[in-house]
Amino acid sequence: ANVDGMVALFGKNGAIDTGFGKDGYVLSDLGGPADALYGITLSADKKFVYIAGYKGVDATSGGNDDALLVRLAVA
Repeated sequence: ANVDGMVALFGKNGAIDTGFGKDGYVLSDLGGPADALYGITLSADKKFVYIAGYKGVDATSGGNDDALLVRLAVA
């Protein structure tokens, strides 16, 4: 199975912000079969979110995971 990274945006009231991405979330295929996103922060001007993550490799491939930083615009 292919696992993609996902980030969702919620408002102060805990409801999902449907103005962000597609219905409140962004699903990202980072190029590997086991991708993950974690470590999120909002820019000072509140226009972007920055998310740390990695492009995971197949455990039997002998390859290495690649770290990445994703920048997404906030609607």
